[in-house]
Amino acid sequence: MLHRIVSHLSYANVVASLALFLALGGVGFAATKLPKNSVGPSALRKNAVVTEKIANNAVTGAKVKTASLDGTDINLTKLGTVPAATTATTATTATGIAKVTYKSTTVAVPAIGYGSSFGGTPSASATGTARCDAGQSVLGGGTHVDSDADEIVNDSHPDGTSGWTSVVFNNSYVTPHSMTVYAICAPVNAVG
Repeated sequence: MLHRIVSHLSYANVVASLALFLALGGVGFAATKLPKNSVGPSALRKNAVVTEKIANNAVTGAKVKTASLDGTDINLTKLGTVPAATTATTATTATGIAKVTYKSTTVAVPAIGYGSSFGGTPSASATGTARCDAGQSVLGGGTHVDSDADEIVNDSHPDGTSGWTSVVFNNSYVTPHSMTVYAICAPVNAVG
């Protein structure tokens, strides 16, 4: 039987068989021994890489084109809390800024009256203080006058840590006016 096979062998048959074995062996070698990153975009057919062929966590943020994702591409329930915003979740139970209150007091500012004899420009003044509740501190404040033409806010400042004080002058000889002093208050807790 070997004699029969040998009698039909020719140079062309031997070379063709050898080429076939080498080609098949080379494909097998290439499939198992390709170096890392040796297949690039030019070696891939269009649309050859689909979602099912990409391993989980294989694509990182650095590989995603800028502005290519929108809200519909992101599962918001999978996102964690931004570290700088962790205290925002306690805003409903906060004892500080979430509990801001406004206090006010209205004070009469008398008229100068005839017969007053002051040196310089005559005027009458009044001082008023809006106080925060116990356990609160003043964060800011201000003053409202009922006559922009006759009244002048001379001073407006914190009164210690628990109130806001204002001084208003009335330049009218006959018309008394009023002013309202406001204090912005909030609980202040010791930290540390």
